Amino acid sequence: MSTPLDDPGQTQTTTTTTTTEPAAEPAPTVPQKRKAVEEADAVASLERDQSADEYASGKVSCDACGESVAWRHPETGKLQIEVWNEHRRVCTGNAASVSDDADAEADEDLDAEGSPDVGLTELPPVITPGAPANPSEPPTKRRRAKRTEDERIEYLRADPYVAQFEPYRVLCGACDKWIRLRPNSTYCSIPWDAHRKSCLAKKGVGIQPSPRVAALASDPTVKKVELDRVQCRTCVKWVHVGTDDGAPAAWAKHRAACDASSTSPSKPGVPPPTQQQLALTGSSPSTGSAPSGDGARVGRPVSEILAAASAYAAAQAQAAQAGSGVDAPRKKNAEQRAAILREDPLIAQVEPHRVYCALCQKWVQLRQDSTYCANPWQQHRAKCIVRAEKRVRRVHSDQPLNGGAGGSYPTTAGGHALSSPQVMGESETDALSANGSAMDVDAPTQTPLTRTRSAKADLDSAPGRAAFVRFSIDHLYATTYELSDELTLASLLVYLNSAAPPDKYEDFDTVEVLEAVKTLTIGGILELQGDVLKPISRD
Repeated sequence: MSTPLDDPGQTQTTTTTTTTEPAAEPAPTVPQKRKAVEEADAVASLERDQSADEYASGKVSCDACGESVAWRHPETGKLQIEVWNEHRRVCTGNAASVSDDADAEADEDLDAEGSPDVGLTELPPVITPGAPANPSEPPTKRRRAKRTEDERIEYLRADPYVAQFEPYRVLCGACDKWIRLRPNSTYCSIPWDAHRKSCLAKKGVGIQPSPRVAALASDPTVKKVELDRVQCRTCVKWVHVGTDDGAPAAWAKHRAACDASSTSPSKPGVPPPTQQQLALTGSSPSTGSAPSGDGARVGRPVSEILAAASAYAAAQAQAAQAGSGVDAPRKKNAEQRAAILREDPLIAQVEPHRVYCALCQKWVQLRQDSTYCANPWQQHRAKCIVRAEKRVRRVHSDQPLNGGAGGSYPTTAGGHALSSPQVMGESETDALSANGSAMDVDAPTQTPLTRTRSAKADLDSAPGRAAFVRFSIDHLYATTYELSDELTLASLLVYLNSAAPPDKYEDFDTVEVLEAVKTLTIGGILELQGDVLKPISRD
């Protein structure tokens, strides 16, 4: 090998060669740039052609899952971007591609830091929360299965904090407020679940109740459960059960007694009317039955009831005047409304949808869309007091001759005698008893339709109304009906309600007429064949 000192010319040649080599390096790079530009133009042209095809066909291909999505309306031809957005939301390929890109970036970062390369086969599979384990299977939805209406009802019934529920609202047992449910579905528990969570969080109550409360709340006859007492759904009364393990036994004892009292007949001496008779006016046997409880308010003299009503009204006025400066709650719950009704001395018994008036001894229907609504009762109460006061004044000022119903009623029906109404005070019991003691069938002769004096019929009391029914039957058979004619209950009911001025007296109903006719059938004067009244001939 020669050195620069031995051969200077060779050294110069080597230097020249070395200096000229870097100038020849950029030459091969020119074809590579042109090739990359051509490939980019080809890809862009292909994408433009593909976009044109997708726009013309109305379908777009998803790069994540490869599925073709139709996003053009079939009728109008307009593009619907909502369809594509919905597909992007549910498409699991998007989540998988995002996770793959993140993994690829992480791998590049690890390689840049000098970490050893890891094979793709050694990486664990990426599982997204909404994606299936097997990519070939269709994606599963996160939405839970839709429950039936019966399942939603059972869910609300099993909730111990649901005091009462209806198709579109739920009464919270913790705050005693009605919670509105969704209007497009019945018994939807989603709004109730949200309210229960926030309500119990405010009150500091745990979501899971104690086993004792859960056992009592699961009973269908329990309306509301509190710490040491339970409200019965049958009698709407609070029952003290205590806080120990003996609460279920105490409640079972009350439930057995309450079921026995609710199933007992109210009037064992009077048989219920037939379905044909009830269908005449749409009445039910319970509308005319007397209450089974609160006997202390039933059968009292009218003067005593009116005195108690006056004292009650005075106390209410005094309480309202004393608390005029205090803002009372405008809306009361069911328990408060029931307590107000029970305090009224004119009410003998209170039920969720009706009350029994101790003055006229009739059931007064309340509103059916609410419980213990006092508005219908207040209207009946005012009219009933006016009628009772008018009746008392008439009794004291003008004692009727030959009967409290006014005048001498005809005493026969189809040739058979009827007893004339007796003078009845407000404290006396109804003379039209089921044993027929008020009947007189010994006089076979017919008394002419004459009055000894002009007296009005007493349609404000039960005895007077029953006597008017008997008088009307006798009047019809004495004037227009023959013994062979059929007098139906429907015709008699229409006649009775037409004979009185409208809106002055309460209308007669089927049950009331049947009770008056029953006294005639027991005495052997009339015969009831289905809904037809026929006098019994004794010729």
